[in-house]
Amino acid sequence: MTSDISSLIQTLKDNNLLITSSVTIIYQLCFFSIAWTYKFDKVTDFAGGSNAIVISLLTYFLAETHSTRQLVITLCACLWGTRLSAFLLYRILQTEEDRRFDEIRQYFFKFLGFWIFQMIWVFTICLPVTFTNSPNYTRGIAPKFGTLLDLLGLFCFVFGWVSESVSDIQKYNFSKTRKSGLEIIQVGLWKYSRHPNYFGEILLWFGVYLISLSSILPNASSQLGLLGIFSPSITAFLLLFVSGIILQEPKKEKEFLEANQYQKWINYTNETSPLVPLPNNFYKSIPKFLRTWVLLDLPVFHSVRIGDKAKKSK
Repeated sequence: MTSDISSLIQTLKDNNLLITSSVTIIYQLCFFSIAWTYKFDKVTDFAGGSNAIVISLLTYFLAETHSTRQLVITLCACLWGTRLSAFLLYRILQTEEDRRFDEIRQYFFKFLGFWIFQMIWVFTICLPVTFTNSPNYTRGIAPKFGTLLDLLGLFCFVFGWVSESVSDIQKYNFSKTRKSGLEIIQVGLWKYSRHPNYFGEILLWFGVYLISLSSILPNASSQLGLLGIFSPSITAFLLLFVSGIILQEPKKEKEFLEANQYQKWINYTNETSPLVPLPNNFYKSIPKFLRTWVLLDLPVFHSVRIGDKAKKSK
C-alpha cells in the first residue's frame, strides 16, 4: 500500500502534475478569498488566464532541459493567457460587475464551487504544456522542433488565437453600438460563424496539443502525456454544452420568438455556421445531416424550435 502511494506520488512529480495542481489550487483560493471577502468580480477571469501563465512558466523554468518545442508551447500558453486576462480585465472594468455571479455571489459554497471548477479548467487546459515540460518527457527521446505535428499545431494555434482575438474585439465594439438586443452581429468573422471566438479557442488548444505530441509519441514507455487531449476536449465541451452555445442560442431564439421576429432568427441560423467560419451560400448548400452532425448545428441548440414543432404535432 505504501509503495503504491509512493509510486503514484513519483508519477505525479515526474509528469509535473503534483506541482501544477498544487500551485493552481493555492493561486485560485487566493483570488477566491479576495472575490468573496470584497464581493469583487474584477479578479475572477484574470485569475483564470494568469494562472495558465504562472504554471506554464513555472514548469518551463523548472525543466531539466529547454528545447525549442518547450519554449514554443510555453509561449503559446502565455500568449493565450496574457490576451485573455487583459481583454477580460478591461471588459469587467468597463461593466463593473459580472452578472454570471448575481445568483451565487452571496452564497459561500456556490461561489466556491465556481472557483473549484475554474481550478479544474485551468489545470486541464494546460496539460499539454505541463507534460511537455515535465521530467518524464524532457528526459526522453524527441525529435527537434519542426516536425509535421509541430508545424500543424503552431498553425492551428496562430489561426485560432487570431480568430478569437479579432472576433472578441469585433463583438465588444458591436455591443457598444447596437440599439437593441434583437440585433444580430454579422460583421467581420461573425458574418461567417455564429461563434468564431469559440472556434478560435477550441482550435488553438488543439494546436497546443498537437505540438506536445512530438515529445510524447516517441516515448512509448510513458503515454500519460496523451491525456493532454483533455485540453481541447474540455474546451470544446464547455463552450458547446456548459457555458457557451447551449445557454446563448436557445435564449436568443426565445427572444426573437417573443418579439415576433422568429423567421429572422431561423434565416440567420440556416445560413450561418455555428462554429467553423464558412461562406453563407456554401453553408446553406451543405446537406442538413452534415450541418447537424459534422458542423455541430445540434438540435439541442434549438430547443425552442423543437418545442414549437412538438406542440404543432399534437
